[in-house]
Amino acid sequence: MLKITPKKSKWIIAVVLSITVVFLFFMAKLRFNYDFEKFFSESDESTKFYKDFRQNFENDSDYCLIGIENQEGIFKQDFLSRVDSLCRDLKDVDDMELVQSITNAKTFIISGLGPRPISLIHLENPEKYHDDSLNIFSQEEMIGAMVSKDAKSLTIYIKKKDMTDSTVKSRVTIREREVVWM
Repeated sequence: MLKITPKKSKWIIAVVLSITVVFLFFMAKLRFNYDFEKFFSESDESTKFYKDFRQNFENDSDYCLIGIENQEGIFKQDFLSRVDSLCRDLKDVDDMELVQSITNAKTFIISGLGPRPISLIHLENPEKYHDDSLNIFSQEEMIGAMVSKDAKSLTIYIKKKDMTDSTVKSRVTIREREVVWM
């Protein structure tokens, strides 16, 4: 049986403390890599399939959808102005590629000069909201994607720049930003 004397216990404590200090030193240098591709071998068939898929359809973690509801309906000037303000604020966040909602999206009409972009919503002209809503709801791809069927909520689509490249130094973060809807 192993007998631990006070002298041996001091040595054991010293060794454990030394190892702990070494681990703490290296823990401070520990960094996480969120790049999914680094976990798999480049020659793996699954990795090749994933890269081909991502090249065709983009990375699935570079976007976010925010749904915003207004019980009185989305075609209200104060509501749309606040949504547009939020979109502009989000666009100013580092590494943001696209922020889109019905407040800043365009549609195209065919005129004598060819296709011409027009705003989906005329923010400063509430008298046009009825026609704008008819235009939006006449486009099937908008319903359920940009606006709800009951016209009480809308979607903000946010796309950030591709962050899988190891040369990118900053991450998209929204700090100390509180959105208050009154």
